[in-house]
Amino acid sequence: MDRNTIRKFATWARREMKTRIRMKAAQLGFSSTQSAPPGMILDDVERLQLETLIREIAKSGLEQTIEEAAYTWFN
Repeated sequence: MDRNTIRKFATWARREMKTRIRMKAAQLGFSSTQSAPPGMILDDVERLQLETLIREIAKSGLEQTIEEAAYTWFN
């Protein structure tokens, strides 16, 4: 087994996930200066998820939240 190939893939995949998470966050209105998207229509589950996300971003910051999400999804 070529571990170097696996290592390169893992590095690429983690960066790709972070990039896509950052793009989705921007699409939803999250940025380093804005921690909540403007007026969205959500059902109860989505509202709870959004509130949890907003609290996590407020606590840890956007970049750290993106890092944790990419780590969780990759593993």
